[in-house]
Amino acid sequence: MITTTASRPFEKIYIDIVGPLTKSYNGNVFILTLQDDLSKFSWEALMPNHEANTVAKFFMTQFVYLYGLPQNLIRDYGTESLSKVFKEVCQLLKIKQTSTSPYHPQSNGSLERSHRTLAEYLHSFVKKDPQNWEIHVPFAIFCHNSTTHISTKY
Repeated sequence: MITTTASRPFEKIYIDIVGPLTKSYNGNVFILTLQDDLSKFSWEALMPNHEANTVAKFFMTQFVYLYGLPQNLIRDYGTESLSKVFKEVCQLLKIKQTSTSPYHPQSNGSLERSHRTLAEYLHSFVKKDPQNWEIHVPFAIFCHNSTTHISTKY
């Protein structure tokens, strides 16, 4: 496992999936989340499923096309990120994949912590209409990205 901090933004990215959530009005059930190791910048995509093709598509079209290729992608042991499709995408793009320790989500601690914050935020805003959660996600991510991070001071 890679344990050193990245030396530049988007060099090392943590990837994970939140869900399943209550099916939204637009049919989404999962949130693909990525977090930059250096800046702690977080990014999300709302997805209807967490199949390998879907994850690979959203990773490419909504992250890589906008921010460029990370050198390292740190993932958990979820089946969608271990699949042949996702491995081939990373291999084709020359992205080195590293796995966190099995059954040890703390090795992906900063991203896991942002998931807890996101869950708390959504829980407080969607009590009356649980299918409406997806409209709150962009604002929650904005709040996270525009708040001074304890470890980086930025």
